[in-house]
Amino acid sequence: AQLSEEGATQFFRPLMSNDLILGAVGVLQFDVVAYRLKDEYGVDAIFEPVSVTTARWVHCDNARKLEEFREKNAGNLGIDAAG
Repeated sequence: AQLSEEGATQFFRPLMSNDLILGAVGVLQFDVVAYRLKDEYGVDAIFEPVSVTTARWVHCDNARKLEEFREKNAGNLGIDAAG
């Protein structure tokens, strides 16, 4: 989470699973995260590709419409660190 707070990457959790998706701008960022995890925490990281290419933040002032949208699209939605 600390690495994500620094702005190089961002974590997402799909609504339909407990997986964590690490998003980054550029493949090199994954190498940077893997190095820092090993160097700072002694953790070996393995990254697997996912079929997600773009993140969008969804906002709606109408709570009912937002919930309908979430229900219809739950398989394609995730939550970021802010919830």
